[in-house]
Amino acid sequence: MANEHEVSIDDLAAMVSAGFTEVRDQISSLRDNVKQRFDGVDGRFDRLERDLAEVKYLLTDVVRRDEFLELKERVEQVERRLGIKS
Repeated sequence: MANEHEVSIDDLAAMVSAGFTEVRDQISSLRDNVKQRFDGVDGRFDRLERDLAEVKYLLTDVVRRDEFLELKERVEQVERRLGIKS
């Protein structure tokens, strides 16, 4: 009877070991998947940062709409006073 009990414990140990191995493999796979996705997100953030820097650079000397409309109105007043038709 002691021999049957040892086999059962050995079988149980083998099952637990196999279960831990499966869990380890699943965690490893999940870790690889998460790392791959984070690498992709990092790449996208890098591109966004470069694009934003370019937009900021291009907008450095851009006139805002309200400034443009104010200047347009002033030019129209000057043209009216000088009798210039635009």
